[in-house]
Amino acid sequence: MKGLLGELISFYTFETETIFDRFIEVLVKLLITFLAILAIGGWLALVFHWIMNPNMWDGVQFGIYDTLGT
Repeated sequence: MKGLLGELISFYTFETETIFDRFIEVLVKLLITFLAILAIGGWLALVFHWIMNPNMWDGVQFGIYDTLGT
């Protein structure tokens, strides 16, 4: 856990010197953080609905099963 915390701290430290480079660095790090939170939230919502309402999956077909001509 201590290694993960150290990696997070080193990820959010700024390494650029100019204002424009700092702006781009902050923008990219915010985008990475937003996408990670969005992905984790999506998986949590999927698992929550799978546990609380398993009947929702009765009529669902995924991927190649949709193209088999049934």
